[in-house]
Amino acid sequence: MAGFAGVVPFFIDNYYLILISRIVFGLGVGFFNSLAITVIDLLYSGSEKTKLLGIRTSMEQLGYALASLMIGALLLLGWRFGFLIYVWAIPISFIFWKYVPEVQSKTDKNNLKKNNSSNESHGKKQIGFVFLALLLMLVTLCDTGINVELPKLLVEQKIGTGTVSSIVIAMKTTMAMIVGIFFGKIYNLLHWWVVPSGIVALLIGSLSIPQGHLWLVCLGSVISGIGSPLIGTNAFKTISETAPSGTENAINTMVLIGFNAGSFFAPIALTTGGNLFGGTVKSDFYFMASIFAILLVIVISQKIISRNQTHNKSI
Repeated sequence: MAGFAGVVPFFIDNYYLILISRIVFGLGVGFFNSLAITVIDLLYSGSEKTKLLGIRTSMEQLGYALASLMIGALLLLGWRFGFLIYVWAIPISFIFWKYVPEVQSKTDKNNLKKNNSSNESHGKKQIGFVFLALLLMLVTLCDTGINVELPKLLVEQKIGTGTVSSIVIAMKTTMAMIVGIFFGKIYNLLHWWVVPSGIVALLIGSLSIPQGHLWLVCLGSVISGIGSPLIGTNAFKTISETAPSGTENAINTMVLIGFNAGSFFAPIALTTGGNLFGGTVKSDFYFMASIFAILLVIVISQKIISRNQTHNKSI
């Protein structure tokens, strides 16, 4: 669906047919996006699963980078040629069909173990998954905002050009890839502190970038690149360990909807929120920093409350 619908604009001019093709393309992406995470959950376990979830995040960043380069080259031939990038989906689908084994839901025994691993009620677990989706929506909103606002900031402050901003964003993407590859080791080192560490990285980045110095823009962008892969990969790891068997794909889909909603609402939210801080490009970064500060307080407060409840129950 994604491959065939993706290349439709290369062949036709009709606006409505192109619009329909983009909707079909989105449906195709929606089918396999969450499944990629679920397949790792069902085929692997333990530290190997944690490592592979991190590599998946890293490959996602690599895919964005390579696709952007290829699209840039294709656009030199004309705007239509950029859509040919989606032809890659077709051979990839055959590779998936040939090499990825059929997966099944985990056994009832594993399901029972998973469901008994926590004293939380089913309702509380559902609330937790919704919170994960909202957390990732806000993180993605701001992470997207950094990429969108950074070129405008460099031009506004007269410290760089569009080409320089591309290099800075590439540095940020490279850092995200590295963090994804080493997520397993990072998690073994930080455990629960993975998420607060990711939020702190994004907070530092969003405060450093608008300070008017190119070296701070570069440093802040690289540091912010640490945040999203830490938070996102840990979210999918949490789902794989706590979701009842048979519901993993649905919950992964819900969380991915949070990702996509964050990207979708980023321009609207930044315009509205930035006006509260002065209405400049610089103020958009302070708005994002305020979001990360609030998220950090919420996450740490939730941990303290949860630890106190556990302590009281043990008493």
